[in-house]
Amino acid sequence: MKKRLLFLTYFIFLIFNSQAQIHYFVEASGNMSLIPKSEKTISSSSIPEGTNYTMYSIYNYKEKYDKALGGNVMIGMQYDLKNKFSLESGIDLSLIKFNHDLLGTHAFTYKFIDNLVISQIPVNSVSYYELKSDFSLSYLSIPVSVFYQLLKERLYVGAGVVPGVLIHASNDYNDNSMLSKLNIAALLQARFKMTEKISVVAAFQQSLSPTFKEEFSPNRSKNRLVKLGLRYDI
Repeated sequence: MKKRLLFLTYFIFLIFNSQAQIHYFVEASGNMSLIPKSEKTISSSSIPEGTNYTMYSIYNYKEKYDKALGGNVMIGMQYDLKNKFSLESGIDLSLIKFNHDLLGTHAFTYKFIDNLVISQIPVNSVSYYELKSDFSLSYLSIPVSVFYQLLKERLYVGAGVVPGVLIHASNDYNDNSMLSKLNIAALLQARFKMTEKISVVAAFQQSLSPTFKEEFSPNRSKNRLVKLGLRYDI
């Protein structure tokens, strides 16, 4: 996958270099992860062999995330189209940080088949577990965005897509197998040109792919970022 991303980037550069009206830039920004809380309940039932009751199994998963500051560095190019539109792409290296707290409970309920009496096992037999960890995730992405010029050579707004691959991760479990390797996100951006070379950039990025694999996080939470930074046109 890394080779495919690099090949795609090289292919984009070749296409752009064969055209006119190309501008190169570097961009550095800070990001903040704003993943919302989530909760999911999963129920199942079975009739154990040789019994006269139905056993209901209930799993509940609650997740919350604490914000942490990360960063992005991007090397890109802008190709001016017609009618105030432009196309941008490049290579983006992002560091995303957050604290993850997963609280799980597992309870049983029994419903007797013969007399329809509902009974529950004692509270102390209901199992609970909590997993907490600080996560630091590094992605290599190739964002592709279309921009529109609102104010002449001053204010630009854009939207695009950010396909990326996880290249490094660390957490308190020393286990990265629970993480999804690929990530695709939607991106909304605004850029205000302060000088001929320097611009202030702001963006909102919503992942379309879950951060964790389903067996670790049934809620399938997706990352959400806000970004603020500076861009320098080369």
